[in-house]
Amino acid sequence: MPSNRSTLETDLETLRHDCAHLLAQAVKELYPAVQVAIGPAFEHGFYYDFAFPEPLTADELPAIEQRMREIVFRREPIRREEWPRAEADAFFAATGERFKQELLVAIPEHETISVYRQGEFTDLCRGPHGADTGQIGLAFKLLKLAGAYWRGDHRQPMLQRIYGHPITRIFPLLIGINVLSVFSEGT
Repeated sequence: MPSNRSTLETDLETLRHDCAHLLAQAVKELYPAVQVAIGPAFEHGFYYDFAFPEPLTADELPAIEQRMREIVFRREPIRREEWPRAEADAFFAATGERFKQELLVAIPEHETISVYRQGEFTDLCRGPHGADTGQIGLAFKLLKLAGAYWRGDHRQPMLQRIYGHPITRIFPLLIGINVLSVFSEGT
């Protein structure tokens, strides 16, 4: 059955997800002891959940953005790999990524285990992603920090969520279209 999603929507979702991985890579480079949880794209941007040894403050977001820009300039290839389940579990155990191990257990046995690598960062992910970090561009903004329970369960650890938004050329156009539609409704 054909998708109703436009190429523009798919490209924007991929960009948002690329930004989430870029954020996670930057955070791992700056805070090596952090554990990464999940980092999806959503309708208004992207976020990533982290378990920091010490709480992060909003004052640290500019340094993370700067590291994200440095990674963009490195133009690191983004590679998809398929791993046997045992190899993925051993990798995430060795790197201390317990949240990734929990996600791995939840993937049905018949599904392919895929990871994406960019630089030294490796993430359990279905994708898709762009070809390299340079394609992401420099127009993104980290917006805020929030708390989020792992898997939305108050009995699970409280993580720190960093929200961001890619600023694309189409974004001002979409705002303009929305403004025009509001004005046209009144005439």
